[in-house]
Amino acid sequence: MIELIDLYVSYGWRREPIIKGVSARFDGLHLVLGPNGSGKTTLFRAIAGLTPITSGKILIDGVDIDSIYGKPGILAINLGEI
Repeated sequence: MIELIDLYVSYGWRREPIIKGVSARFDGLHLVLGPNGSGKTTLFRAIAGLTPITSGKILIDGVDIDSIYGKPGILAINLGEI
């Protein structure tokens, strides 16, 4: 299960957050849809620990990603080249 709690994500050169106050719980299979530029990839990168979050929490199976980032065998992703 992945849980997002009041998540905000910004990039250093942007003052306005790209993801603003998102709270959600994903248990099982889910599909995230939205128009170009709506933050889908940024959300996925934040969950994977590739984009730092400004505030809020991301929990994977109840564990904060900050405490598991960089540990082998916890999360595997395969991002295509853009």
